[in-house]
Amino acid sequence: MVHTVVDGTFRQTNLTNESSEYLAKREELRLAEIELMRQRERVAGLRRNLPEGAPIKDYQFEEGPRDLNAGDVPVRTVRLSQLFTKANRSLVIYHFMFGKRQTKACPMCTAWLDGANGVAHHLAQNLDFAVVAAADLPTLRAHARERGWDKLRLLSAGNNTFKYDLGSEDREGGQDSTVSVFTRDAKGTCVTFTQHILGWRPTFRSVASICSLLSGTSWTSPRKAGAVGTPALPTVPKSKPPSSPRASLKQERPFRRGVYKCITVHVEASTNMSGLPLTGS
Repeated sequence: MVHTVVDGTFRQTNLTNESSEYLAKREELRLAEIELMRQRERVAGLRRNLPEGAPIKDYQFEEGPRDLNAGDVPVRTVRLSQLFTKANRSLVIYHFMFGKRQTKACPMCTAWLDGANGVAHHLAQNLDFAVVAAADLPTLRAHARERGWDKLRLLSAGNNTFKYDLGSEDREGGQDSTVSVFTRDAKGTCVTFTQHILGWRPTFRSVASICSLLSGTSWTSPRKAGAVGTPALPTVPKSKPPSSPRASLKQERPFRRGVYKCITVHVEASTNMSGLPLTGS
């Protein structure tokens, strides 16, 4: 009975005591989830078609020793351009709500960064990732030590206008949640690719969805380099359910090994995310 259509409803269990009301509402939810996947693909299409963003000045940040437990000195100055570790890689910067008027670290940012620390080695396969805060370096690193963020690159922007210019800080020093993606043009100049403020955080919880920011694809359907157009998602009519438990997942969110390309800035990033959980919530 499971994954078959019974009385016009796609069954997801073999339970025989599910009420008709429950089955009808569950089917309504299933179709809404499919539409949500398609909406993510439409949003990804808008992202792919963004023109190249504004050139960005080479901001200077403060950074301590890579070993979080080695103290906070010596402090070195690092430029935005130096955060790119290899050619043809994108740089994702998390604007941490901590510092200036935000005297206590944002708990939601902290929870998100707890997870980012755990998957940092996966992210490093495809992109460069850094955390920037307005807090002074010792304060930022002390909080990171409490949380065990030993795999994150931590930078202080308290002495420059980076966070204000990118919209994560107001004139009074109030902080906001933002993620910025940067690339480099043919001349090596840093340019913005995309910017996400406020509502982005629940969307980008998985490795694959974060990587979709730089590849120009949605987490549901990456494009291979040189591909033209957006892969079409098949319809899933109520009368023709998938033949296996995982068939609907494969239809709605194909994810293959390969090289993906951000056509707006012509930057390629190798991805190898097969087998990782693709959670879109």
